[in-house]
Amino acid sequence: MKINISKLSSWLIILFMPLSVYVAAGDKITIGDVGLIIAIVLSIYIVIKNKLRIKDIFCTEIIVYILFILINSSIQFLVNKQDFEDGIWSLFRYLLFMIAVAIIPKAVLKPEYTYKIYENLGTVFAIYAIMQFICFYLLRTILPIDILGIRTIADFSTIQDTSRYSNDLILFRPYSVFLEPSYFAIFETYILYWMLNCKKDKGNRDTIKIGIIAVSMLLAGTTGIIMAFIAFGKTIMRLFKKNFIKMMLVVLCVIIVIIIFYNTNYGNRIIRRIISDDGTLGSSAEGRLGNIEIVSEELNDIKTLLIGDGVWVEYQYLPTIGRLLVCYGVVGTLIFLYIMFNMYTKINKTGKQFFLLFIISWLATNSLFNITSVLVFSLLVMNYKEKGEKSEKSRISNMV
Repeated sequence: MKINISKLSSWLIILFMPLSVYVAAGDKITIGDVGLIIAIVLSIYIVIKNKLRIKDIFCTEIIVYILFILINSSIQFLVNKQDFEDGIWSLFRYLLFMIAVAIIPKAVLKPEYTYKIYENLGTVFAIYAIMQFICFYLLRTILPIDILGIRTIADFSTIQDTSRYSNDLILFRPYSVFLEPSYFAIFETYILYWMLNCKKDKGNRDTIKIGIIAVSMLLAGTTGIIMAFIAFGKTIMRLFKKNFIKMMLVVLCVIIVIIIFYNTNYGNRIIRRIISDDGTLGSSAEGRLGNIEIVSEELNDIKTLLIGDGVWVEYQYLPTIGRLLVCYGVVGTLIFLYIMFNMYTKINKTGKQFFLLFIISWLATNSLFNITSVLVFSLLVMNYKEKGEKSEKSRISNMV
């Protein structure tokens, strides 16, 4: 039986996040992790079989990032051995994520096929999220996240409570088959943006898919709302340049939707997660802005200020921009940003747009140090090109 390694790798990368819900071994090794290991092994097989040069398969910037993590972690180990021992699994797992995106996407993933399954799966997951929302508010029933009936890594009653309650009000935010609503929103963000702004030859079916994904993101809460509006921003600006009247009609429709949304119980509760009735920050805004105080307190320590506390550090919820400083310090953050800048110069137009979405998401959620990083970095590296090339890096045919 022949297996198309490129297509299999695309499935393993796209499904990594939902498969990370399920345990494969012990209490921490997930089916998603096992899938990544399989994809890594298959990619190495391709390298050996095709006698490829290192630069043809590996993403240099991610390799440099891995070396940086190892150096930073070694320093952390010398400074505080106990912290390292407590966080060794988090370090190992994050390194696995980065090794996967350094080896797999550049030469193995085929963009056309990867986007195709990403689009279809994204639509299915979005439909399920909408069904969760409807079932909760009509039947007061939460459709399960663990739909495969396999042992999971978490107590989902806790996850459901987190999604269901906010500011002492019942507010269910659908999360589809992901660990939390923000994970679901990040997963849908990139495919929504691609369908709106990058995909050619869109038809009526694509319009329906875009609508389904957009609605599901709006229902998912703050992160979904922010990223959905950003995804539509370029489309609206493009329409503005082509047809001012249509642009004004779109803006009017958006205003009407916002007014209707605000005057619903659900919309009002979403807004109160951002700004409470007394004018203070709601729980959503507090998690993104209020926790700046945590970063400020931690950076009072000179060691944390310079080199951080390591990638395994555990604090209250912090978006990426805060975690970068706490994990890597000022010096490490500058090194990381330099690595990312080099990557930005070597990816094509689509990759650059994904990169900007990635940076924006740093303010909305923690999209760098968790399982969402595998999908995002894979999309970036998949759109890698050699300096001076005008088109995407050609992929290797690997039907074996």
